Amino acid sequence: MGVNQPASREGVVERRAESADKRVREAIVTPRGKSATDALDAAREAMALELIHDWSCENLGELVRLMVCSPRAWPRDRQGRTAPPFDLRAN
Repeated sequence: MGVNQPASREGVVERRAESADKRVREAIVTPRGKSATDALDAAREAMALELIHDWSCENLGELVRLMVCSPRAWPRDRQGRTAPPFDLRAN
């Protein structure tokens, strides 16, 4: 998998040879890239807080419960697909 060329051109990642194996090219996040991801994280957090700012403690607890329920622990069907062990449509 290659590094996104526009990201490299924009200076948010730097490509360089890996020290132990010169055939490998590492993608290193630059300070400019770190600033960009920090700004995205802050914007994402602000949007999430706007959505849930007036939720009850009970509703927030339920959100956390659903978020930490690992899909790896969900049962699998005969084709190996996972499905949540609860009905997501339930109120």
